[in-house]
Amino acid sequence: KNMPIPVEIQVAKDKAQEQFFAILLIRQADKIRFGQLIADLENSFIMGEDCYPKPLTKAYEILVNYKKFVQHTQDPNKHGVSYYTPSDTHSDQHNDDSNDTNTTTRNNRNQGGRGN
Repeated sequence: KNMPIPVEIQVAKDKAQEQFFAILLIRQADKIRFGQLIADLENSFIMGEDCYPKPLTKAYEILVNYKKFVQHTQDPNKHGVSYYTPSDTHSDQHNDDSNDTNTTTRNNRNQGGRGN
């Protein structure tokens, strides 16, 4: 039987430790910034494809250069809405355009009122 020699055992241990720390670095990364990356790596592993970086330097490189997908959605509670209404206070004056309109702004659904 071919038994590994001590040098081969040490090389295997070093390689396993390097892979362990690479995976650990990715798994312990900020979940807000790298959550999708971590989920993608886990899912690919479950599907039979090991995409985890092997050396620690590769794991670090992935984290440093990872581009997070940001989906911009409109949240009515976070974005203001402005609309135009005719002014009823200066209906007799038509010379000055700035007096003919009111701008009503609503910063969120919890705040109301008219602003100018």
